Amino acid sequence: MAYITNIDFEGEEELRLDPTQIVARAKFARNESGQVFLSLRTYGSDDREHPEKWSQKIQLGPDTLAQLKRILEGV
Repeated sequence: MAYITNIDFEGEEELRLDPTQIVARAKFARNESGQVFLSLRTYGSDDREHPEKWSQKIQLGPDTLAQLKRILEGV
């Protein structure tokens, strides 16, 4: 699990898609102050022993969500 506190945008790179395709699930949560946080969980590939078990969890807070929005708007 990782709580991302900053995104350093490094520009564009050559596209090389990973052959493993998985499902991700997203949830929003609010803290006591009403700030919004995004939680992304990825689940195992079909050939994994327990594909229904989540394998990674990434959390973004208000600042990193704003950073990601600016990055995507510039594409």
